[in-house]
Amino acid sequence: MKLIDYFSLAFDGIKERKGRSIGAVAGIVIAVIALALALGIGEAFRVRFYETLKRALGSDVIYVLPSEHLTESDIMILSSLPDVKHVVPIVGTTVVLKAGTLERTVMVYGIRPEYLKFIVGVERVEDAIEEGSAELVGLNIVVGEFLAYDYLTQTKLIEIGQQVILRGPKRTSVAIVTGILKPAAGPGAAFINTRSSVFINLDTFFRLFRKDMTYDLAIVQVKDINKIEETVDLIKAYLPQSEVLSLKFALEQFGVFINSVQLFLGIISGIGLFITGLWIFDTMTINVVQRTREIGIMKALGFKKKQIMFLFLSEAIAITIIGVAVGAVLTIALSNIVGIPMFGMMIKPKITPEILFLITVTPILTNTVATLAPAYKASKLDPVEALRYE
Repeated sequence: MKLIDYFSLAFDGIKERKGRSIGAVAGIVIAVIALALALGIGEAFRVRFYETLKRALGSDVIYVLPSEHLTESDIMILSSLPDVKHVVPIVGTTVVLKAGTLERTVMVYGIRPEYLKFIVGVERVEDAIEEGSAELVGLNIVVGEFLAYDYLTQTKLIEIGQQVILRGPKRTSVAIVTGILKPAAGPGAAFINTRSSVFINLDTFFRLFRKDMTYDLAIVQVKDINKIEETVDLIKAYLPQSEVLSLKFALEQFGVFINSVQLFLGIISGIGLFITGLWIFDTMTINVVQRTREIGIMKALGFKKKQIMFLFLSEAIAITIIGVAVGAVLTIALSNIVGIPMFGMMIKPKITPEILFLITVTPILTNTVATLAPAYKASKLDPVEALRYE
């Protein structure tokens, strides 16, 4: 017999037992959709978060987080490394900001004005400012948009040129708001909530809040992205007690996490395939019992054991292929409709060729294994006893 003959007989058998076959197909469709959407959500989350990390961290940027503080000499040494383009030292503390009726505990960061563009992720300093200017001189400050606006009531809380009070741990000062910062999309967004923070001139910060002139964080930009790992090793050698992070490191760590999530989702959804396999096993076992006399006739006509066995396997594979095909079509359609809100984003399933391959091969293998025992039992039936079966 040719392969097409087996599947022709298999489809005839499916038509004869429509009710049970439709039930099996429906189970496969549901299991396929559940598995594909679960893996698709995991893949979409991976892609979206990778993109966010790349924007926030920057592919040419290294972050140096000291165990205590970085000194001015540390910053000078980092700046002198062969492949370093810029070193942005950042220092911050908690203060109480009072502006009119607004009183809020915020982070105030000391930074050199020319590096605001780097924090926000724009080419020019002027482009980092939503309103006003980035004139960080003396007691001039730039505030984040969430401090300047109340989006819930659609009111403006802080005006350009307004005097505000900064009450620190040891000193209270009066500052003037010269600018409102744009939302950060650059390297600073990874560690600084620019929307709810205050930025002040670095020298002024040291004069008001920290006399020892040490830093909490350094953002290092390299000249050549291909030299980033080499630069990371140099920084680690000089500052062994510091955390030295790069985009590659962050992606590797996140990759471990998201792989675990995808594995968990896959296992949960895979339970559906296991149940479907049990259903197929039950269906094919009943088929063998109901078709005992038919099997006896086929053996009397010269069908061999392996042909009988392959006939039942073909029927299970045919049912699975129908279920997978319908499930794949519905999955692709649903992936453009369904989504789940996660971390402020709407995540829609991303169905990749790898996922389509997985949801095709896995059910076929599962159901083939589930059919082996009933098919083997059918092939071992004694033709004489089978013909006597009523």
